[in-house]
Amino acid sequence: MTFEEFENATDVELRRAAKEDFDGAQGATWPVKVPLLLRAQFHMVEMDRRHEAKIVRRDFRLELIIIGLIGLEIIIGLAGIWLGFREANDQARILERQAGILRRLQDSSAATAGTLTAMQSTSEAMNAAVQAQLNLTYRVSVIVTYEPGMKSVFVINTGNTTISLHATKTDALPVVPEKLVKFIPPGTQYYFSGLQVDGEFTKRLGKNPTATLAFELYMKGSDGQRYVVKCSFIGSHDQKGNLQVKSEVLSTTKLP
Repeated sequence: MTFEEFENATDVELRRAAKEDFDGAQGATWPVKVPLLLRAQFHMVEMDRRHEAKIVRRDFRLELIIIGLIGLEIIIGLAGIWLGFREANDQARILERQAGILRRLQDSSAATAGTLTAMQSTSEAMNAAVQAQLNLTYRVSVIVTYEPGMKSVFVINTGNTTISLHATKTDALPVVPEKLVKFIPPGTQYYFSGLQVDGEFTKRLGKNPTATLAFELYMKGSDGQRYVVKCSFIGSHDQKGNLQVKSEVLSTTKLP
């Protein structure tokens, strides 16, 4: 897909492209699967961006309408005041009419106060929505896998911002800090030695047909928030005696 085709693609076309990439990744080899998953993620991010843009435009139009209504009520209120002062100089029989106008002005002021209260509630809701969007933007989201053939752990950044890896922990073994902080931009991967994982599987699979290892990554988002990503590696031997490992990210938790 060229840049012009991507820019002019509809949501249906982007969804179809993402589905084709996900379906193509099923059963594919690792060198083929990763680019397909990353491209599918790219299409999904674009769909989310367009959806959020529509919501922002809708909220902006609603805010303009509310501001216009408030302005209209202010104009009406000023017109009522001007009319009241004008009629105050007329005959005494108009005094009752002036009192009625003042009463209506009070009602208008109360309505204006109600509108301002509603506008404040709308602003608070918008602030909450913006905060939720910021949390979504800076949220750490990764795919973690273990490749027995390479004896390596792979970390794919599926979030929207750059994250950094600071330490890892294999099951009950001590935490292993990274000598140098590793930065992982969005949509890219980083892999490192998984010798501890391989060693634990070697010890445990000698006695059991399957073994489960807990694995943790200590990471930091681009906003400085620290996270711990908890994973599970389930290992077993196939008929040829080769190690097979299934990986699953269990949780991503903020740290104080």
